[in-house]
Amino acid sequence: MENKNIPLCVDLDGTLIRSDLLLEALLVLIKSQPWLIFVIPLWLFRGRAYLKHQIAERVDIDPQLLPYQSGLVEFLEKEHVA
Repeated sequence: MENKNIPLCVDLDGTLIRSDLLLEALLVLIKSQPWLIFVIPLWLFRGRAYLKHQIAERVDIDPQLLPYQSGLVEFLEKEHVA
């Protein structure tokens, strides 16, 4: 007897998507506000968490545009229905 209440957790970066969400957000940021390329090293100097926060404050990622692993998405959809 299977327990249907057990959650299925999936890592995002490199597993669900073929990229890294930080990299995707950084590319969107540079494309939309290229002058910030000079500020990014200063943010990174303050730490990776600070860099991520600054990028997240300026970028909205469209989930539809992320490079998903299609095989894993199909598997997850089947697991969700089961």
